[in-house]
This record gives sequence, structure tokens and C-alpha cells, in this order.
Amino acid sequence: AELVPFSTAAKYIYCARNPKDVVVSFFHHTRGFPQHYDFASGTFDDFFEVFLAGKTDFGDYFLHVISWHRLASKNENILLLTYESLTADFPATLQTLASFAGGAAAAYLSAGGDAAEQSRRLAVVEAGASLNEMKR
Repeated sequence: AELVPFSTAAKYIYCARNPKDVVVSFFHHTRGFPQHYDFASGTFDDFFEVFLAGKTDFGDYFLHVISWHRLASKNENILLLTYESLTADFPATLQTLASFAGGAAAAYLSAGGDAAEQSRRLAVVEAGASLNEMKR
């Protein structure tokens, strides 16, 4: 968090992920780009030790997450999410994001109408945020 220019006028959304998933994903990413990383033939066990020691190219994952938690505990303009909560209940996370962002996003999702209309609006946003839609 210390590398991000901080402003009380801005809103920040920080999404953390289970470190077990992070290390596996980062291992495959690192192995997949031999032109950028010198680890094409490295083992997962070796990478795991490097990850735990915080010696990856991007530093210590755990210190990074902790720094955002500390900053968020002192600032209401930071929303902490987890990837797991995002994927477990995407509609609820969209509501949380819209409420946090405020403005048009919150107004659209909370605009009048009955429960069916609010559900329809949420489905429109959810469809627009899908990977398939983003790939178009």
C-alpha cells in the first residue's frame, strides 16, 4: 500500500486472494514467461520457498496484504474484498461495490421498483461484468 499515491478524496478497492491460490497461480505465471523470469525449469517446491520468504519479483505477498489491511483500518475510503467472496456471491459483492462507489452505480442498483426490477438491474450489471462480455 505504501507505493500507491494515497488521497482521502479517492476510493480504493483492494482484492486479496487466498495465498495458496496465489502461490500456485504465480508459479505457473513465472514458468510461463521464461523471457522475463529465470525459472522455466524451477520446481514448485523451490518457488514455494521463495514465495514464503517474500523474495519474488513483486516482494512479500503477506506484507503487501497486511499493509492494505492496516491502511483500511484507518481509512473509510478503502474497501477490502477477497477473490473468494467475489466468486462465492457475485451479486452481493456487486451490491457492496456499488454502495462503496456511490454515484451512478449505487443509484442504478438501488433505483425504485420492486424486487423483480432490482433483480433485473443486478443481472444486467452481472452480465456486463462477465468474462465473456469483457472478451468481446
